[in-house]
Amino acid sequence: MTRVCVVSGSARGLGAAIAERMAEAGYAVVGLDVGYPADRDLSTLPDTATPGVHPIHGDVSDRAAVLELVDVVGERFGGVHVVVNNAAWIHYALLPDVEEETLDRMIAIGIKGMVWLSQGAAKVMGDDGGSIINITSITATTGFPKATMYGALKGAGASMTRQLAVELAPVGIRVNAIAPGFIPTPGSLTVVDQAGVDRRESRTPLRLATPRDIADAVVFLASDQAGAITGQTLVVDGGLTVSL
Repeated sequence: MTRVCVVSGSARGLGAAIAERMAEAGYAVVGLDVGYPADRDLSTLPDTATPGVHPIHGDVSDRAAVLELVDVVGERFGGVHVVVNNAAWIHYALLPDVEEETLDRMIAIGIKGMVWLSQGAAKVMGDDGGSIINITSITATTGFPKATMYGALKGAGASMTRQLAVELAPVGIRVNAIAPGFIPTPGSLTVVDQAGVDRRESRTPLRLATPRDIADAVVFLASDQAGAITGQTLVVDGGLTVSL
């Protein structure tokens, strides 16, 4: 039986690496992202769970669309085993520069999107159990300039991980998080210049993590080898936070 995984924010960066790595591990991966072509709708899904990445255009902040996607995937593929809440909209700003429209969009994607996808997954996973993995950040517990909004969102994701781990344990659903440090993805490089990358690299004891490092951590937490792990946050940051 092919295991099924849904990954939000999978069109580029960490999400793309996670989707591709889960496909390598033999999963039928359904990727949800507004970055996919608009004609990639639910009708383009195969009839059975086929290993590989199956992109679907959609906004994770749209509750109705997210719940429909999970229902359709569960029905057509025979269930959903893993959900990765990766979608986020990154914006750094000092407190006086925080704008309502920007904050609303960050909350819609980073918090509401996580709730909707987890909500749908918990319903579809049911008594068969499963794994929900939230991509948070070291900014949830460590202060950085201009990161108040982003850190607050990731802190909410970290808290949600712990709460849902307790709530969903009776039905066999494990909930964990991965907290990456800085990773030079296309998204992060829109807000951090080369000097910033060099500064972060110089402060990291081991090395900067890569998207593949995060994807490998997802594969582990989704696997049976992590069957007794829930409510935990795995930090993948090259040792940065332990050296601060």
